[in-house]
Amino acid sequence: MLHIWFAMKAKGCVAPRKRHFPMFTDNRILTTPLAHQLGQWDNRLENAAYSAMQMEYDCSRKLDSARSDSVIVNRIDELEKAEKIAVEKIELYDNFRFLYKCLINELRIFDKSGELRDRLYAEENIKTGLDLIESLGEAKISEVVKKSAPNVAGIAQLFRCSRRSCW
Repeated sequence: MLHIWFAMKAKGCVAPRKRHFPMFTDNRILTTPLAHQLGQWDNRLENAAYSAMQMEYDCSRKLDSARSDSVIVNRIDELEKAEKIAVEKIELYDNFRFLYKCLINELRIFDKSGELRDRLYAEENIKTGLDLIESLGEAKISEVVKKSAPNVAGIAQLFRCSRRSCW
C-alpha cells in the first residue's frame, strides 16, 4: 500500500484542492516516502558540501601560516586535495538538488493553473528523474532509488484517483 504523508503548506494549491478534494481543510501538497528519503539525502549532501568547503578554508589558513619550504609544499598538497574534494561534493550536491527539485515538482497532482496533470507524463518524468539521480553514482542514494522505483506506478495511482475523485 502506498503510504501518503501530508507535509509542507504550499501556495497555489487551494483552488484545485477545494475543487477536487473538498474533504481536506487546509492547503497541503502530497509527498511520499520517496520524497522524504531523497530530502534527507539532500540535507546530507548539502552538509557534506559545506564541510568540504570548511576543510578547504582551514587548509588555506594553515598554508598562510607555513614558513619553511617543506611545510609549504605539504600544505599546498593538502589544499589541492581539499579543493578537489570540495568541488566534487559541491558538484554532487548541485546536481542532486536540481534533480530532487524536479522530481518533487513531478509529484504534484495539479499544474499551475489548477488542473489535474497527466498521469502518464508525470510517471515517465518521475522514472527519468530517478534514473538520473541513480546515474550520479552515489551508492547509498542508488539503493533508495532502486527500492523506490517499483513504487512509481503506485505514486502515479494518485493521479488516477484524483481524476476519478476517489478520495
